[in-house]
Amino acid sequence: METACKGLLVGFLGDCNTRFFHAKANERRTRKEIKKLKDENGVEVCDKMRIQNIVAQYFRSMFASTLPTPEAMEDALAGLEGRVTHAMNEILLQPFTSEEIIQALKQMDPLKSPGPDGLLAYAMSCINSLLRL
Repeated sequence: METACKGLLVGFLGDCNTRFFHAKANERRTRKEIKKLKDENGVEVCDKMRIQNIVAQYFRSMFASTLPTPEAMEDALAGLEGRVTHAMNEILLQPFTSEEIIQALKQMDPLKSPGPDGLLAYAMSCINSLLRL
């Protein structure tokens, strides 16, 4: 009976290992915390809110889209050679035929991941067969 009570007590209060692992987790969290950071002017910042703002601004500027001028686009594309010929472009610009759509649906696995519209290939083939009626 005594061991059962000890087991309940340890389960309720936790054992020595629990305290140890919590201490290790807390130590790691304080070690990995960003305590200071330099802003874009080179000034060292220690305030948590300002550090968060610096990090947010950094990633916002890193992933922001800049609208290049047409001249800048021409300069960027000048070094690339064209791979699509005029004849290839004519084929690519032709409208899809219903036969091509049916053939593509038959080649797809009906229960694999959905497309950008959220529909499975199975649902698309059902819709396609209904539209042909």
